[in-house]
Order: sequence, then structure tokens, then C-alpha cells
Amino acid sequence: MPRHAGARATSGEDVSDSAPHQLSPLSGMTSCRWGRAWAHPAEERAEMPKTNRKLARAVIERRDSTGETYTQAREGVLATLTLPETERQAHAFRAAVALRMAHAGEDADQAATAVEHIRELAECNGWPFADAQAAYDDPANQVMCTTCGWTNGMACPECPGCGCYNGQCTGWRHGEFMDDDERRARNECPDCGGDSTNHYECRCYDDEA
Repeated sequence: MPRHAGARATSGEDVSDSAPHQLSPLSGMTSCRWGRAWAHPAEERAEMPKTNRKLARAVIERRDSTGETYTQAREGVLATLTLPETERQAHAFRAAVALRMAHAGEDADQAATAVEHIRELAECNGWPFADAQAAYDDPANQVMCTTCGWTNGMACPECPGCGCYNGQCTGWRHGEFMDDDERRARNECPDCGGDSTNHYECRCYDDEA
């Protein structure tokens, strides 16, 4: 009976007539390569991760500027890969407008204006589009007075509510939301012109004492 190619000879046994050892198809493959069969040449493997990373960055950038889901943004990126940059940006803007129309029930012109403002808000604060849109739609952030620009969230409960009353109302909200010039004008001493809230700038009270 022919001996199995992988069997060992026992002590004193002649194995010269045994079947020659058959090399395994995997012989010569080091253990670290086990199971790592590549379907692409080495030069293609070197480019694939770079290409995938670039695609992923483009998808995330589009998602964060349009409010699309990752899948929607990926489809948009792939559909516009061969287009010039200006056309890719226009395609993304149209997608953002369409989503805004569905989200807020606005018409095309209103949605386009909202998208522009939301993108500005996102860029100023480093937010993705979705977060900027949530802040834009928050009722507390809606403009209450077009004269002073105060929003609903800034309303003062001690007066008619807006920044137009900065020089009349001493409510804490006015002090918080005033700019430096308004604060300086409010605190200016009518006698010496110094800051009446600062003992070192206005000492009229000490003179009266």
C-alpha cells in the first residue's frame, strides 16, 4: 500500500519505494499572507484607499452643505464627478433647495433664500447644515424687531421687549445684549461724562458727600 505523502517513517522502515511527496499548492506562501488574496494588482491597491478617502471627504462635505443623508450625498457626488466645480456646486445647491422646500413648506424662492442664510450661519459657526438649519428654524432665533435686530429669545420681560429700549429699561437683558457704545451711553454720568458704574471713572458721588 503506498504510503501517505505526509506520513513519517517508523524506525528502521524503508520508505524509498513510497510515493513522492506532493507539494501543496499553498507551499511557499508565508503564514502572514494566509487568506489575503488580492483581486487587484499592487499598483491599483495603492490607489484605491486614496480614491476612497477622497470620495468619502467629498460626500461628507456635500452632506454638511446640503442637509442630505450620506447616501443621498454620495449619489450626488457620483453623479457629478465629471462636471466642473461650478456645476457641482450648483447641483448641490439645487438639492439643498429641494430638501428645504420639503422640510419647511417654502416655495423655491423662499427656500433658496433660506438655504443661503443657513449656509452662512453654518460657515460662521463651523456647523453642519442640519445643525444650522435647526438654529435658523428655532422660534427663539426669529427676528422680533427689524429696527434693533433683537430676536424672540432676547426679549426683555420688563419693557415692550426689544433693544430699542436700551436707554430706558434697566433690565438685565439690555445690559447683556447691548454693544459697547450703547452700554457706554447708558452708564455715562451726566455731570462728568465718566462711567457712573465705575467708581474710578466717576467720583461725582464722592464730591457730593
